[in-house]
Amino acid sequence: MTYIKKVISGALLAILLFSTVSCGLVYIPNNEEKAFESILPKLFEALDSGDNVAIYELFSPAVREQSDNLQEQITALISVYSGPTDEFNYEDVPMQESEHIGNPGNWASAYATIPVRSGDNYYFFKIDLIFEHYDEKQVGITQLEFYTADEMCAFRESDESWIERKGLYVHTEADL
Repeated sequence: MTYIKKVISGALLAILLFSTVSCGLVYIPNNEEKAFESILPKLFEALDSGDNVAIYELFSPAVREQSDNLQEQITALISVYSGPTDEFNYEDVPMQESEHIGNPGNWASAYATIPVRSGDNYYFFKIDLIFEHYDEKQVGITQLEFYTADEMCAFRESDESWIERKGLYVHTEADL
């Protein structure tokens, strides 16, 4: 009888240890990570090729309708972004997610500030996007703030905070 208890205890201990260790080996990405993983390659491919239309279509239909100067801002972004994109990092940056479940319907959004290297130049893209929404017109990028490295340093040293607004905004004035 004690032999059976030892075998069962050993088996349970082995299962417990295996399950504890294996949990760290399996990583399941969150929905916001999947959304950024999907949209960022499209954004940087379109930027590198200078494709205004592809960038425009990454914005949600609602933002495209509401923004008076989105096309002009996309043209400005393409003119100041040196390209090609050598690397961008979304895996190591904090992402903030918001979601609503209830009336009038469910939605989920996220934002992150993505650092990008293009040759010797560094840029930052603060991207807000809605990746799930009961109204499909809302899905896509809702706000894109482009910062040169100098602009981001100046912003971080200032007392300013992020402004929630729709559309694309290009920040290139600061020269530190």
